[in-house]
Amino acid sequence: MNYAPVPIGLVQYRPGMVELDRTRARGDDRIPIAISSEYPVDRHFGIEVLVHKSTAIDMTHAPEGELPFLDGHDTGRQVGAVEGIYLGTDGVLRGYAHQGNHPDAAWIFADIRAGIRKKISVGYQIQEFEIDDDTYRATRWALMEVSTVAIPADYNVGVGRSDPSLPTEEHMTP
Repeated sequence: MNYAPVPIGLVQYRPGMVELDRTRARGDDRIPIAISSEYPVDRHFGIEVLVHKSTAIDMTHAPEGELPFLDGHDTGRQVGAVEGIYLGTDGVLRGYAHQGNHPDAAWIFADIRAGIRKKISVGYQIQEFEIDDDTYRATRWALMEVSTVAIPADYNVGVGRSDPSLPTEEHMTP
């Protein structure tokens, strides 16, 4: 039987970290964030790795390099947008969180800036994968949304995980 325990087509979540980059241009209120990495995450079906190459990341849901920024993966609580998504030279997917007009956006972004909310999670769908022992490498996956969360799966991403090699970047477009 060719049963794949990997949930192809279902929205999955992979959290990370946020660290503030205080070197932004004056007047730029966007917050640089690390969205996702190839950090191996233990799932119910084995170890999952999201391949971070431009050919592996489907940006169909991120027209013009922009995704919704949600509170806790709740699609009814879009508190902003993540703009300028790019794949850093360090293999980490990055972007800039921009505050929206949702009634809760002001306090959520204030907590992010204060260093209280540091964790980020990405919502994605696995489209293709390869298996090597108990490791499932998602060789094609669709980026769906980015959320601020309390408990992430990937502690290698989040607020303030700025790319030391900026501005060298590979911009992601659909």
